[in-house]
Amino acid sequence: MKIFVIILFLLIVQLSLFAQQANNSENGANNYFVTLGYWNDNFLVGNEINKYLKRKIFQDVDDFITTSFWMRVSFGGSNENWFIDNYLNIITNKKRHFRTDLYTIRVMHKNNYENGSMSFGGGIVSNGNYGGKRIQDLYHKSFSIQKVVMPYTQYNYLGLGLFASAKHLLTKYEQLNLFGSSSLSLLTGIGPSFWQLGFTSVYNASSEIISMQFHSGYLHYYKNPGIFKYFFDKGFIWGYITSIKVYKGFQLSVWVTGNQYGVGSQNHFGMSLTIGSDKLIPVNFDDIKYP
Repeated sequence: MKIFVIILFLLIVQLSLFAQQANNSENGANNYFVTLGYWNDNFLVGNEINKYLKRKIFQDVDDFITTSFWMRVSFGGSNENWFIDNYLNIITNKKRHFRTDLYTIRVMHKNNYENGSMSFGGGIVSNGNYGGKRIQDLYHKSFSIQKVVMPYTQYNYLGLGLFASAKHLLTKYEQLNLFGSSSLSLLTGIGPSFWQLGFTSVYNASSEIISMQFHSGYLHYYKNPGIFKYFFDKGFIWGYITSIKVYKGFQLSVWVTGNQYGVGSQNHFGMSLTIGSDKLIPVNFDDIKYP
């Protein structure tokens, strides 16, 4: 119960900062926004697409990093931004019959320059029972899916994290841009930590209403202790993201990824809503590539 009170307090503080920055932004001081995101190894979507195409295009294993939630509070200007990210990953292992939830809060600073950007920051990471079972039970009940019955692991950890990412423009043609990108994390105690290298092609419509991205690269989890060794590995990864400005101050992003956590080429399907910025703020692969 205490952890829920702490998390709720942190969320209230962040939304208070958001409200304050929103007021400043009306006077032209800041660019602010809040993003709420969700992704799932949604075997329902994958199964339906596979049935329609009569081919197994998407993997349909409902396990491991089964569901994730993300909330970001951002404020800053055109040259730099501050992000406060909250992630809740619901993790299950049917074969070994245990589950856990991974909660992360981190603060990131992003510098934008003419041909790319760099981000760095730190945070706190912990695992335990943070309501993931209740969320999964509600989801399964809503779609008449068999309930997943397994206990939470007794191995709970608390650690610190360091995060960094960079993106640099390699070439461009009209609205199409090709970037080289890299990202890494270092988590103490709990893990998992990773490094990732890749390429991102971005198409930004001249109307500034839609942005489309395709990312491909190589991912390697190099520090993966304890129970997390079952959920994270290495391999080729890819992701496709579309971000659309649907109304003034509202933006919708949808995506699909492959092998996002380096295990079994599992697919994840996600979406997010961004509120507050009049500018189109595309979701990037590094935003949803967590942990």
